[in-house]
Amino acid sequence: MTKEKPENLKLSSAKEIRGKSKKREKGELVKLPSGVVVRLTTPSLSAMVKSGKIPDGMIKASLKFERGERLVTKEDVLESIELIELLAIASFAEPKMVKSDPKEGEITPDDLTDNDKLYIFNRTQGEAEGLNRFRNEP
Repeated sequence: MTKEKPENLKLSSAKEIRGKSKKREKGELVKLPSGVVVRLTTPSLSAMVKSGKIPDGMIKASLKFERGERLVTKEDVLESIELIELLAIASFAEPKMVKSDPKEGEITPDDLTDNDKLYIFNRTQGEAEGLNRFRNEP
């Protein structure tokens, strides 16, 4: 979020907001650290939580991961890996990513390197981090 003087700001129209939303849904071409180019969207973590796509146990792991806390138990680490993979699946527009048993033209998280998955996770967290900065402003 940029800090501009209120007199320099222009109210966004509903059409502009919907247009940005549609652009996010369509996704953009991204070169991953491994060198492969894919089309990624930016899934809404809050929408995934509300819809139940992220199980309760993973929410705890997500909060620990976000706060930079150490993942002490094997369960914490496994939940974090599962969360990272769920966000990767939700992020892929092209090719389609599925959890398992890919068909022609589909991939699974196992087809990516760990660096690719972490890159995608960090990319999705960019929007959430923006919200954290907003919350911390006086």
